[in-house]
Formats: sequence, structure tokens, C-alpha cells
Amino acid sequence: MISFLDALYIVCCNFYRKREKGMFKISGLILLTATFEFNIVLATLILPKYYSEVLSLATVYKSRYYIIALSFMFFMSILYFRYFKITSYEEANDKLLSLPEERRRIYYFLSGLYIVASFLIPIVLAISIGRSHK
Repeated sequence: MISFLDALYIVCCNFYRKREKGMFKISGLILLTATFEFNIVLATLILPKYYSEVLSLATVYKSRYYIIALSFMFFMSILYFRYFKITSYEEANDKLLSLPEERRRIYYFLSGLYIVASFLIPIVLAISIGRSHK
């Protein structure tokens, strides 16, 4: 059984596979980490809008940039350990390729959609928040 995280990693690696022959695995890992980081950025953009009175006093909100930087290092190290020490790209790719064609397409589609949405939604929200503060 393949996990959605493995499918995300495969899609991220395959994005770089033709461009970077020897480095596509680490580039895919960086892209996957950036995808999760943009989810955290999205949370830091949404939370103050709905919980501003609570978050304005909280130490967590004041140190949100440190939290983003630390979580990047955390995600990178956890994912590195997972895909370079525990399992590998080849194992995850073999699991994905062993699935029926229809199910594989669903994994590819949902993974691609998740990656694109993880980057676009925070950017669009940041632009709209920036325009509303002018």
C-alpha cells in the first residue's frame, strides 16, 4: 500500500527528473518540504484573520517567522530520514507503479493538485490581504 506522502514525493521528484539527472531526489525533497511550508504560511495568514485578539497577545504569533524556519528544518530532516534512510525513491516508485492504472492516475492528479494548491492559495491570499491593507 502506498501512502499519499509517497505519491507526493514521487510527483515532486518526477518534476525534476528530466532536468536534473543526478539531483532529482534531493530537489524533489526540497519541493515537498516547500509544499508543507506553504501550508504553514497559509495557516499564519488565516489564523490572525479569525483569531486576532487571541493571537496578538500570544508568543506563538509574535515568533511565527521563527516557527516557519524551524518547521522547514524539521520537515526537511524528517523527510530526508524517511526517503534516504528508511525507504527510497525507487521503493516508493515501484509501489506506485504496481497500482492499477486508474488508481495511479488518481494519485498523480491529487498529488499535483495538492502541490499546486499549496503554492497558489497562500500567494493569492497574501496578495488579497496586502491589497485590503492599503
